Amino acid sequence: MSRLVARAENWERIYEAFNNINFAAFDYNTIKQSLLDYIKLYFPENFNDFIESSEFIAIIESFAYIAELIAYRLDVDAHENFISAAQRKESILRLAKLVSYSADRPLPARGLVKITSVSTTENVIDAIGNNLSNRSVRWNDASNPQWKDQFVLIINRVLEQTFGSVKSSDRFQLDNVLFELYTLNINPLASSSVSYTALVNGQNIPMEIVPIEYDTKDGIIERRPYNNSNFSILFGQDGLGDTSDTTGFFCYTKQGSLQRFRKTFDGITPNQTYEIPQSNVNETDVWVNNVDPVTGATLDLPSLLPYRRDTTAGISGEWVQVDLAYAQNVIFNTNPKRNKYEIETRDGNRVRIIFGDGEFADVPSGTFDFWVRSSLDQDIIVPQSSVVNVPAKFSYVDTFGRTQTFSFTFSLINSLQNNSAAETLEHIRVTAPAVYYSQDRMVNGQDYNSFMLQDSSIIKLRSINRTFAGDSKYINWHDPSTTYENVKMFTDDGAIYFQEKVETVTTPAVASLNELITTYIEPLLSSTDIFMYVSSYGVSITDFRRTFNQDEKTQLVSGLTPPPTPSNIQLYYNLATNSWFVVQASDNVATALASYGWPTNFIGNPLISIIQQQNDNIYQVNRLAKRLICQSSTTSFWNTNNASRVIEYNTLNSDFDQIVVLQANPNHDRSGILQRNWNFNVLGIETIETGPYIGLPDVTRVSIIPMDENGDGVPDHLDINESNNHYGLADIIKPKMLVNLTNVADIPTQGVLVTLPIYYVIGQQDVHVENTNGAPAILGTHWYEDTASPTGVSNVIWLTHSSFANSLVKVTVNDYVYFARLDPADAWQLAPNTPDSMSSYLIELATRLGLWKRELGRSDLNIGWFHRSPRYYLIDPAASNIVDTVLIQKGYFLALKRWLEDPLATQPQSPTSLDLRLAYNYLIENKMISDTIVLHPGKIKLLFGSKAIAPLQAVFKVVRSSDTSMTDNQIKTTIVTTVRNFFDITVWEFGETFYFTELATAIHAALPIEISTVVLIPVSDQNHFGDLFQVQAREDELFYPDITVDDVELVSDINAIVLRMAQQVPCPTQQPNVFTQLMGEYAFNHTQDVSTSSWTIVHELGYYPIVRVYNEFNQEIQPSSVIHMSVLQTVITFATPTRGIARLV
Repeated sequence: MSRLVARAENWERIYEAFNNINFAAFDYNTIKQSLLDYIKLYFPENFNDFIESSEFIAIIESFAYIAELIAYRLDVDAHENFISAAQRKESILRLAKLVSYSADRPLPARGLVKITSVSTTENVIDAIGNNLSNRSVRWNDASNPQWKDQFVLIINRVLEQTFGSVKSSDRFQLDNVLFELYTLNINPLASSSVSYTALVNGQNIPMEIVPIEYDTKDGIIERRPYNNSNFSILFGQDGLGDTSDTTGFFCYTKQGSLQRFRKTFDGITPNQTYEIPQSNVNETDVWVNNVDPVTGATLDLPSLLPYRRDTTAGISGEWVQVDLAYAQNVIFNTNPKRNKYEIETRDGNRVRIIFGDGEFADVPSGTFDFWVRSSLDQDIIVPQSSVVNVPAKFSYVDTFGRTQTFSFTFSLINSLQNNSAAETLEHIRVTAPAVYYSQDRMVNGQDYNSFMLQDSSIIKLRSINRTFAGDSKYINWHDPSTTYENVKMFTDDGAIYFQEKVETVTTPAVASLNELITTYIEPLLSSTDIFMYVSSYGVSITDFRRTFNQDEKTQLVSGLTPPPTPSNIQLYYNLATNSWFVVQASDNVATALASYGWPTNFIGNPLISIIQQQNDNIYQVNRLAKRLICQSSTTSFWNTNNASRVIEYNTLNSDFDQIVVLQANPNHDRSGILQRNWNFNVLGIETIETGPYIGLPDVTRVSIIPMDENGDGVPDHLDINESNNHYGLADIIKPKMLVNLTNVADIPTQGVLVTLPIYYVIGQQDVHVENTNGAPAILGTHWYEDTASPTGVSNVIWLTHSSFANSLVKVTVNDYVYFARLDPADAWQLAPNTPDSMSSYLIELATRLGLWKRELGRSDLNIGWFHRSPRYYLIDPAASNIVDTVLIQKGYFLALKRWLEDPLATQPQSPTSLDLRLAYNYLIENKMISDTIVLHPGKIKLLFGSKAIAPLQAVFKVVRSSDTSMTDNQIKTTIVTTVRNFFDITVWEFGETFYFTELATAIHAALPIEISTVVLIPVSDQNHFGDLFQVQAREDELFYPDITVDDVELVSDINAIVLRMAQQVPCPTQQPNVFTQLMGEYAFNHTQDVSTSSWTIVHELGYYPIVRVYNEFNQEIQPSSVIHMSVLQTVITFATPTRGIARLV
């Protein structure tokens, strides 16, 4: 034996053999060749017959064939042991279970429905003697002042305890809503749920309202079903009043059908199983009850083993599921409760219930009820409109022992978007390792960004740490990001001004013109944009209707009926009759409205216009928007509540963010300070419309509106021309002076020189003069601007006495806010309100470079910004870390895609923070005790199409190749598909930047020889070519394209017209610097010594200058005409031969 061992191959021989083996050979050809090479090398004398027809070669080929099969099988088996490479479902589920990950079955749509009306057959008498029997009482019924007392009286008839008397254990808070749990005293229900249906995508799907229970870990959940059980509801209050969606009585609803299966066990056999004969059992709704076989009541028996007892409170007949975390199962687990089971998911989303062996879990004995809910295995969204005033009823016994009926209706408070189909293999493959890494808890950043993804209804997630451990607890709690803390900031460079723009909305396909009017046109009458516009024309808001009357609706329907071509109409507002008139865009307005007092009685511009698309059911609705804007160059309004009312935590009053114009400002005529602080509510943050940050919120600008201080529901003191009390805006904007001209003898011939409190631009109607009786004075007859000013900017005027004898004259000067930029593609920046800026603005009027503009308003104001956080009460100040978790639900995203691609689909609603808390509270409980998580809905930032915001709308201009055989439609369709694939949500993250060059590369890769080039051209006139080559997203935004074939245009070539390049005018060195030019300086002076009726001036300015002409006595005169022959030559003509000086600015 020892000799045999000694004669074994030594390690050098083994090493040499392995060194010559080709381990890379695994397929038939390489194995065969490797064998031949090996034999040729080591057995050259023994085997030398390598003819393909020889028996030796046949043996080698057979071996190679078998070796290839073995290699393939080994390779497949090896791959099936790695979750990233496994292909078989059984392998992926096995590997996921190995890391304690349980794949989700379908998740049901679930949420709260609000009880909208109640009634009873019982005789119920209210406080004023009305019998409420069989009378429906609606929640928040404006036509019934007694609605609330009557509502509570009726609902008290079915409550086990009187409304408002719940125990402290039945009162809890979720998000910003305080809930109370009430049990109904009704006749027992067979299955504890009430069924109804909802219409979703043309399909009636089963829904149920279910009794509610509050769990400290999972939040609001469905109470365990019992035989012959009662029902429970919630009362919620968010402090925002009875009109709020989250104030009132609520039921809990789920999608699916609850079913019961019964089975008897012997109590002896260990490890028993029961496979429930029902497919598509959802993930959340499986219950096991040990019941009495006769009565069906859930048993509460003593422990089967007296020396072992449950350490968890509850009824012994209520069996619980084992938590599969940390590799636990029904055989070995840490749950002290012995009545437990394990769920195993089978094909078809069936479930198998696995019981214990009597060691860590009791063996089941007796009769068991298995309650399961079957839900759709589809990604659907239950729209809010599908569950509206759905009826339901319970029977109950009154105090006299008579059976009565309690009827009620309920409606969804928001769309249900938290359902999900069964978890896909790809989702398991990606999520299981990440969840295993987190060890079933959230500690670090990776945990917070991956753990919650185990819920398959979450398609995208990002967590942001707002504050960090280390904040001192010996000082007041402080959130440095100002997201969860009230903010008070002051600045001395505030500007308040009016801004006019056109807002455009493209409707989806509407079923009827009445739907178009009711849904898209009539609501515009209630918008602040229209309100600000009509109020600037002196319309009293009490006279302005927020609805159309029948005659106006008839005009709209008639005007929108295509005759047969698509119809475009405009809506004009009559100031005299406070009514709307519809005019076809192709008609002459003066002729159409002549009999109604045009133009005197009308606002000159159409406030609303409707353009019908080629598809008759789609319309473009434009409205003139007038907004009051507050802007600051040094203060960033990062956080605004976006017009959502919030509860001020000290006074519990509902409030907005506020901009306060401080009293420490010069008043309108600069004669003193303001009367007091003037408060404005913040409506929302504006959007950057040009420049590299296009589409992002402009944190330096917010739209505001005066507060309603007298409680009449209307913003106060909007009239800037009010000259009696000078309240509100009239105290801030527009100097209004009274000049006494009662003594005509003291007025010199040339008039009275009046010094104004501010400078104005000559010739731009910046000054208005009128008698105190309101009669306007004529410029050039009754008063004069300072025509001697060499720069066109002055602060004096002349008043004559031709029509002002023995009277007071009112002089009003417009205040303006000036803006400048260095390039037409840049965003506008506040410029100082100085004569220099006014001079530069005059140059802009002549050159049209797009570098200067102004808006009616006032700058250099001392203002304060008061931000009241709507999330103050979501935060536990004792926690060290505040984590904002932004997520997008699969249901919402799929509904958004459907809305973008289907003109008949409706726009989905973004889920609220409360919706997210209800859906994912069970995951939040895995956070650290020192952390606070706040859930937020993520935002989809649309690009390109008509449903994107105006600055981000664009058209793809494509030059097709001469070598392509594809049709135009094929090219367009391919581009649309490529763009949508490029923005696949799985490969984009929140806050990423979009670069058009990357998209263009993808398009060229899809159409390598079919197109020559592709460019992106903005639609808005405010934007230029190149503005959308880089678009940034905020930290809670994801890009997605709104694109159809209509957004792709094929052109013959790329030129300046196609690119809509901004016109650039050369600016030579002689042009005055628009920021530093001093008054009195001129770009060019021309002296005409010889009298002539035509002056030809040759200069080198390179732009069209402003021309002022002075005669030989240095008096400014008006020529007959000034004609710019080019940017280098100007011709001035006169009625008679003239000599003097021409000054060019």
